[in-house]
This record gives sequence, structure tokens and C-alpha cells, in this order.
Amino acid sequence: MHKREAVLAEDGYEEFELWYPLIRTKEAGREVVVGSGRKEVFQSKHGYKVKADLPAPKAEDFDALVIPGDSPRTGSGASRPSTSW
Repeated sequence: MHKREAVLAEDGYEEFELWYPLIRTKEAGREVVVGSGRKEVFQSKHGYKVKADLPAPKAEDFDALVIPGDSPRTGSGASRPSTSW
């Protein structure tokens, strides 16, 4: 069975929390995309950029969803929703 997963992106993301599940999911042979409902390119806390593959993903199109966390005190990520999922 073909599995499809999405990793949500947001400015100020923690590299490990986005890239690790993205790479490991691809290694497992599953299709994985970076999605966001806000814009196309996001910058991590340390300046690394990631481009959204899908500008407006729909939850029903995926088997799993990864939402990288962030501390609300930083003023990014979890403290500011990026999509209406």
C-alpha cells in the first residue's frame, strides 16, 4: 500500500524536527511532501531554508502529518498556526 505523508513548515522551524522525519520517511519508501498554507519558502532558526512542495495541502490526501514543534516563547512555529488544517 502506498503511503503519503506531509511535513508542515513554518518560519523559525527547528532543523532536526523538520529534516529528520522528512529524510527518514523518504528512506522508508514513502512519499513525503513539505506543505504549508501560507507561503512557499521558510527559514529555520539558524537560517536554513525549505521550500514547500505543496502550497495548500488537504489533510484527507495524506496518511500522516508531521508538525514540527517550537517553543511558544520564541514567537514562531507553534505559537502561530500556518494553515487551517
